[in-house]
Amino acid sequence: RSIDTEQPARIEHTLAREFFHPDEAAFLDSLPETLYQEYFFRLWTLKEAYVKYLGTGLTTALDSFSFVGADRIFYTHAFAPELYFVQFRLPEEMGYFVSVCGRSRICEICNLTPADLL
Repeated sequence: RSIDTEQPARIEHTLAREFFHPDEAAFLDSLPETLYQEYFFRLWTLKEAYVKYLGTGLTTALDSFSFVGADRIFYTHAFAPELYFVQFRLPEEMGYFVSVCGRSRICEICNLTPADLL
């Protein structure tokens, strides 16, 4: 399995337009600013968890696949039907978004320890 964690910070909309799939950038642009920042990091961590799982890291173009369709984020995908994705946010005071990608069932993936996140 692979994990990505990010602590949200204010980002410019141009970042998604430059690096994300066009469907994802359009989805983000349709959101009010209060949700844009949150969903940017939800997508970012899903994408990074996936490319880490592949072992390619950011050499795989983040705009070459999409987690968005029908105006929502999908956690199962035609581009990787054998994989499971799960996402959660650590307590608000910590603020981190966490995404996990792996071949295990989601309920098994959720059994993470703090050490798994380091």
